[in-house]
Amino acid sequence: MNKSDVVIEVTPDTSNEELDWDKHWDVIQQSIRDIKIEGLRWAKDFALQDFVYGLKKLLVVCQIIDSKVESTAPVVEKILTIPGVGGAEMLTIETAGSDWDQNELDEKNAKAKKEKQEKAAAKPQAEGAPSKKAAKKAAKKEDEKEEERVIDEDMLKKDADKAALSCKESAVFVTGCNLSDGSGASDLSREQIAQIMTMVHEKAPDTVLMITSAGKTKVSALVVVPPNKKGTLKALDWLTATQLVPVGPQGDDEAYGEYPCAAEKDEFPIKVKDVVNSQAFSFLKTAGLIQDESEDENYDVEEEEGADY
Repeated sequence: MNKSDVVIEVTPDTSNEELDWDKHWDVIQQSIRDIKIEGLRWAKDFALQDFVYGLKKLLVVCQIIDSKVESTAPVVEKILTIPGVGGAEMLTIETAGSDWDQNELDEKNAKAKKEKQEKAAAKPQAEGAPSKKAAKKAAKKEDEKEEERVIDEDMLKKDADKAALSCKESAVFVTGCNLSDGSGASDLSREQIAQIMTMVHEKAPDTVLMITSAGKTKVSALVVVPPNKKGTLKALDWLTATQLVPVGPQGDDEAYGEYPCAAEKDEFPIKVKDVVNSQAFSFLKTAGLIQDESEDENYDVEEEEGADY
């Protein structure tokens, strides 16, 4: 069953001066979640960003089943009917990096397993049995052993080949590395993402590229501006337009950042990566580096957006 991740930008009705926007965004978010369409699922979290006149705009993330939701137009139209909404526009649509339904099931199973371990640890200790601390440590090691995953050169190369094929004709591009990071299974290092970047630029040397990764505990991204594209944009400016925090050496031609995700705050790398990608896309759009679909009725989303589709 094919699914797609969609990001929609929702802007406020700036002509309505009576609304208390500090509170009304909560109303709008709930109204959006109340929209029910078969095959449509809303993300757990939406993101508010600075807009104009001290107001905010909302980035809405959802996942759709392609065979049941053939167009995002009905979703956008329903959002536009919500009081206080001034505009709604699809920013990105890309093949889903993971199945949210399966993710939720995995989270429930992991929670149940943790509760079972905690109950077992809380039982009175039998004579000669290992201490609770030792039992907990052993359980943790067992979990790490079960979840151990090796990232090999073949994974990196396949991600690079896929990205190179997609971005060959693009001036700027945002892509992921779903095979290497396992869509939330493994944290990639800067060096591993740089390996993918180098292989992509061997086949697409003229593309200014951002590679994002949704790991096990964090979201990370590397931006590289090729030598023959200096002046197109500054790598650090693009990176810091997202919620990623710069880590290590930075510059106009190369920048790297990370965002540690806190599971206890319901911050999951896959969802955070969706937001980071939409923020990266918004920067390109604002900078005039990609075409606004509203300016061209023949606009091709997959050709011009520069996202990993």
